[in-house]
Parts: sequence; structure tokens; C-alpha cells
Amino acid sequence: MRQDGSDVGRRTRLLDELKSPIMLSMTPSCDAALPAPRSHKTAPKRTEVVPACPRVFVIFDRANDTDLFEQLRHESLDGRPRFEIADQCESATPVTSHTWQSALEGVDEVIVICGTAGCAALSAELRAVQHADKPYFLLWGRRELMCRKPQSARPNDSMYSWTSQILAERLQETLREARFCADRSPANRLTAKACESGETPGT
Repeated sequence: MRQDGSDVGRRTRLLDELKSPIMLSMTPSCDAALPAPRSHKTAPKRTEVVPACPRVFVIFDRANDTDLFEQLRHESLDGRPRFEIADQCESATPVTSHTWQSALEGVDEVIVICGTAGCAALSAELRAVQHADKPYFLLWGRRELMCRKPQSARPNDSMYSWTSQILAERLQETLREARFCADRSPANRLTAKACESGETPGT
């Protein structure tokens, strides 16, 4: 198809207009500064540091498993794995006493040594540990024999084999799991939500 001179002229004028300074200023540039993202307050991230040498309280059947406690105490002194056993209460000390409660408050976690005999005192001590909301784990005391959980153990409480590697793992993982659950508690979720909205928690 032939194009007359008027069509060519119109196209030329259109191209000149597109190249004009006014039209160029209206064209978005890739180098143009983008608007700053909208600022908002976020909840501060909590960095929980698990102690390298946790302080533990040990509960066990004092009538039948004192040898197991001594074995665990020697492992703590050997340093593989690293942990420190807190001073133990006397066998006659009731779990409701201030002495027993203070002993629990001063430790990071609790080790429950499970033996072959059922022990009402051990069950009562574990119930006190649960009431104090202290992290704990059950240790299979006698590898070659069938050991029993305390009656107050929760359905999802597992007994772990007693090796240096497993003991080291449980000492660290029990604390991490407990602190993770604490971070997800309703009170902490409300605090995080208040921080995100810019409010002061508790107001």
C-alpha cells in the first residue's frame, strides 16, 4: 500500500513529539527512587541462650537406686557431658517444704532416674516438679532390666537410654523445648501482638 506525503508527515511529527523534553519527563525512569516501605513496629526477637553447663536437680528412688545417683554424679564430675548436680535434699525432706521448693528454683532442669521398683516418694517428687513447671526428662536407670516410670509421669513422657551422648542431647533439648513452649504461651503471644501494634504491653 502506498502512503502519501501527509501520512509520512504526521508520523514524523508524532516521533518528534515523543522525543520532546516534556514527554521524556513523563516517562518513568528505572533509576527513579522507589517509595520507602511502610514502617511498622515488630515484636523484638527473643534469643534464648541454653547454658553450656546446666544446673540440674536429680530425683530417684532413694531406697533402691542410690548407686544410680552416684553413677550420674561421677559423670557430672567427669565433664562428659557437662552439667552440674545441685545439692540434694535429705530423703526425709517433704516436697512441700521451703527447702525442697528452693532447691527446685535454683536449677535449670530435673533428671528423673527410673529404676525397677515402683516408688511412691519418687512419684510425689515428680508431681512437685511438674507443679513447679520445671523441665525434666526420664532416664532409664538400669539398661539390662525393665525400668518403670513414676506413676505421676505424663502419658507422653519417654524414658531415654542412659549413654553419654543421649544424656548430653537431652540436657540441651529439654531446655530448648521448654523455652520454646514458654515463648508460645498466651501471655507471651499477647506481648508480641502489643509490640506489633505499637501498644505498651499491660496497658
